[in-house]
Amino acid sequence: MSDMKPKKSVKATIAPVKEKATPKNTKGTIAKCTCVSEYQDGVYGKGMRAKNPTSSGGFKCTVCGK
Repeated sequence: MSDMKPKKSVKATIAPVKEKATPKNTKGTIAKCTCVSEYQDGVYGKGMRAKNPTSSGGFKCTVCGK
């Protein structure tokens, strides 16, 4: 027989992860805007823009930021 010793078990400790605050409404929307974007005119329709939610509860245009 060999002189092998049993391996010691190692316990890993995981640091707690802080959760980030997420806005209540995390979905974007498509709405009218006065800015110009040929790409978004072709995708969403003339004058319609993709808008992302803001922390204050409104939406911000992805092209001009209004």
